[in-house]
Amino acid sequence: VAYERTKKRGRREYVANHPRTLTLSFYFDTPINVVTKEKSNDPNSVQAKVKRIRDLLQVDAEKHRPPDVCFEWADMTFVGLITSIKTTFTQFTPEGIAIRAKVDMAIEEESIQKKSKVTHSPDRTKTRVFSEDTSIWTLAKNEYGDMNEWRRIAKANHILNPFEIETGQILEVPAIVAED
Repeated sequence: VAYERTKKRGRREYVANHPRTLTLSFYFDTPINVVTKEKSNDPNSVQAKVKRIRDLLQVDAEKHRPPDVCFEWADMTFVGLITSIKTTFTQFTPEGIAIRAKVDMAIEEESIQKKSKVTHSPDRTKTRVFSEDTSIWTLAKNEYGDMNEWRRIAKANHILNPFEIETGQILEVPAIVAED
């Protein structure tokens, strides 16, 4: 929920709802009896389980964005877009094979308010430092109010694959001009 101070008596006034974010932590284990010294594509391995989660970030060729995901637990349902995934491998065999991992994930729900096309932004191009806990879609949502504007940022920075942006990279966030 967003509030702004009014000019009269400095009272707070309701402005809008912000989308909710669901933050989750998943723990994956590989049973010791299925671990082999050879690297394999065992569907029960920690690496395979983590890969299935990371695959949810793949851009849909037709929609030009990752797919919406649905998280259901008991009577709770949460639909949105994964905005960050962080994987930490926490236990290994003596041979160096990961057998335990923690995956932290954030899912941002689509705004329930009517989407409005942003037609302007500040007259100066901004720069932002890309961090591990963000994505180009989150940056677009924060800067333009629409995560689907990520291609504008990618184009300005000559990014061909949004999953290859390096942590610490300085990104140019272009102003939106009327011709766009």
